[in-house]
Amino acid sequence: MEIRSLLLFTLLHIPWTLSYNFTSIYSTTSFAEGPNIAKPGCPSKCGDLSVPYPFGIGIRASCSINHSFDIKCNSSFDPPKAFLGNLEVVGISETQIRIKNHLASICNYSIDNSTFALDLSGTPFSLSNQNKLTVVGCNHVSLMSKDSKLDNYISSCIAVCSKPQELSDGSCSGIGCCQASIPKGLQYIATAMLLLNNQSDNDNFNPCGYSFLAEQNRYSFRASDISDASFVKRTMDTVPLVIDWAIANRTCNESSNIICEGESVCVDPGTTIGGYRCNCSRGYQGNPYLSPGCQDVNECEFNPCHPKAICINLPGSFNCSCPPNYLGDGAKYGSGCIFLPPPNKTALYTGLFIGSGLFILLAVSLWLYKVLRKRRAKQLKQSIFKQNGGLLLQQHISAHDLVLGKMRIFTSKELEKATDRFNESRILGRGGQGTVYKGMLSDGRIVAVKKSKQVDENRLEEFINETHLTTKVQGTFGYLDPEYFQTSKFTEKSDVYSFGVVLVELLTGQKPISTSVTDEEKSLVTRFVLTMEENRLHTILDSQITEQGSKEEHLAVANLARRCLKLNGKKRPTIREVAMELESIRACENPSCIESNTPDISFMEEESSQFPDDGSSQTQNTFRRVNIC
Repeated sequence: MEIRSLLLFTLLHIPWTLSYNFTSIYSTTSFAEGPNIAKPGCPSKCGDLSVPYPFGIGIRASCSINHSFDIKCNSSFDPPKAFLGNLEVVGISETQIRIKNHLASICNYSIDNSTFALDLSGTPFSLSNQNKLTVVGCNHVSLMSKDSKLDNYISSCIAVCSKPQELSDGSCSGIGCCQASIPKGLQYIATAMLLLNNQSDNDNFNPCGYSFLAEQNRYSFRASDISDASFVKRTMDTVPLVIDWAIANRTCNESSNIICEGESVCVDPGTTIGGYRCNCSRGYQGNPYLSPGCQDVNECEFNPCHPKAICINLPGSFNCSCPPNYLGDGAKYGSGCIFLPPPNKTALYTGLFIGSGLFILLAVSLWLYKVLRKRRAKQLKQSIFKQNGGLLLQQHISAHDLVLGKMRIFTSKELEKATDRFNESRILGRGGQGTVYKGMLSDGRIVAVKKSKQVDENRLEEFINETHLTTKVQGTFGYLDPEYFQTSKFTEKSDVYSFGVVLVELLTGQKPISTSVTDEEKSLVTRFVLTMEENRLHTILDSQITEQGSKEEHLAVANLARRCLKLNGKKRPTIREVAMELESIRACENPSCIESNTPDISFMEEESSQFPDDGSSQTQNTFRRVNIC
């Protein structure tokens, strides 16, 4: 028989009855304890079940917060039983109620009891996801839908087996028993119990299959449940159905009239139907829905402190403290209270005196040790300094201060830092006296540091004397600033001179140094200055230059180059002034503009020009080197 053909049935709303006392299992909670459980003038118990407000006993008796929370107490039972509508209530807690369960079944291929429906629509109640859809049987399936048409399934479970030997107690993973989760917040469910096939091999040991909602961890499968005739009654009596409840249908933020009383807080239950609940603050208990609200719990009544400790009850808390001569936190499960015998004052004073004396003696000894160690290190340093020629080095520095400039002696730490701990990559060369490293001082100066291989007193003077060296400055001689020969220094105006040479090159089309003319005419700068003094600039200009531009432009650029070639660097323009003048020459479109923007230039020589005539581009520059013994 196909599964879809078995879905032709009628959903049954079956009144539930109670035949087992659940009170000892579910009804005792802090919510249902204290003097203010029910509303004043209303009963608080139905049989053995405590009924706390907002629930109330009596239909429209004004004992509950609203009619949805009315509990009917049926005294025809012994003891009386509580009903919420037609649902038998077996337990009430701060967040949930538990009702008596009902099972759908298929026995001997009969589907008369194979359906079950629960409708909580329009109430502040919804199914808890602590329930599990459970199926017990062989080749049985249960389908759960959230509508009466059974075409919107939300959960399903299949249990299969072929012989009793396959079943195992406590296992509900699909062999003889299966469980499946359900969504939270459902207010309507309909379940259908189906048989997968018509095999009759299992009829002897499995005549029936069952489907029900079971509170999680409340049902434990037994292999005998497959054929046990008392299974239905035992399950209904011991496995309840869990339902969540909340006040109204708005959350704490949405509600304008929250009924939470003193020392309680409003919390959102997190259900899909909304609503809120009231919880007592920590350290308080009672009914948060009834005035005066939650009451402070006297934790000291529960003996939370160590037997020797003193317990002090505080609002919402407590404090444990140890009496005099006891040490500890006073807590029963903490460090407790440990007895400390009264101290002997004489022994205490003696100990303090001896301890203070030892401390002072130790401090003085440590200070003396550091002073002596520092003095010894200083003496040792001076001794090594003298041994390595330090006095000779100082005499050498004093004798050459005027010639070499101010000099200083560097410490080994400074030289290690300058040479990156004498890194191999810093080596400039090696010699008989030692190894020379390239270093950089903290002020950015580059130095050469010579580290001696060994100390030879006979060669100390030779080693110390090598504190300076000369290096060759190489380049094209024709661009070199003449001031360098006098000062051995390059300045910003040196670049201006070199740029002036470049301008002359562009104007004449010739190189700075010529090898095809006489010694007197080797220097292009000399020849250029001479032609300008003799007012025959046109004789040295390149033909391509004369064909382009005007004479005024040629003269303006030539005058600018002449100013850049002044022997006195202070009389040369800055490189910025040169750039501005070139820009102004280029911007002028007529000769008068160029004349007005070009300063008067005197071609009279202001200082004598002395150029070497050997074409050499080498001179001498001082480079500092530091020796390390």
